[in-house]
Amino acid sequence: MPKKMIIAEDDEYLRGSYVEFFRILKKDLEVEAVPSGEELLERMKNSKYDLVMTDNDLGRGINGFEVIARIREFDKTIPIFMVSGTEGLVEKFAIEQGATGYLVKKYLSLGKIRGEIIDKYLS
Repeated sequence: MPKKMIIAEDDEYLRGSYVEFFRILKKDLEVEAVPSGEELLERMKNSKYDLVMTDNDLGRGINGFEVIARIREFDKTIPIFMVSGTEGLVEKFAIEQGATGYLVKKYLSLGKIRGEIIDKYLS
């Protein structure tokens, strides 16, 4: 059975790029992308995912930290990665909230995604 992931990213261009990025790395991966944290949480109520990726700043509504905290209320084990343009204390706070990992947008590469996410959590 194929693995399934969901991505929350408010920027339409990045959202589409992430979907294509993951599909290139793992052809049989089912990737869904939503523009808000609220929509991500709603979809998680109705579907089972193997991995969650969320932006830190999701525009209006709840942010990535709140998304992580809310997911951890009902799922303690699903891998959650926060992606942000910010380095430093943001990463520490994301991990404290329950994130599995933290990725900085400007350092994303196919190799990094393959090694830190695909091979480890979606194989």
